[in-house]
Amino acid sequence: ESLKAIRQTLHGAWTKLANQGKAPQMWGTLSASGSELFTSLMEAAHPLFKLVEDSWKLKIFATHSYPSWHATHLNVNCQLLPKGKKKC
Repeated sequence: ESLKAIRQTLHGAWTKLANQGKAPQMWGTLSASGSELFTSLMEAAHPLFKLVEDSWKLKIFATHSYPSWHATHLNVNCQLLPKGKKKC
């Protein structure tokens, strides 16, 4: 699987979390229900994440990637910015 495809799925999963009001300020503060949703979306699209115990590879990948996505796609209330709008 390509890293590009995995990143696209990550971004889609984070968007879904934001649309459901579950996007956290910091990835480590993700709720249990948000974590369950995120993990199920990612593992369904990329079964390779099921091959390790407790999805630790997925957790590390998300932990390192989320801050950048959050900074460019969410406002201070963790709501999606309007399409095409950037933070100041």
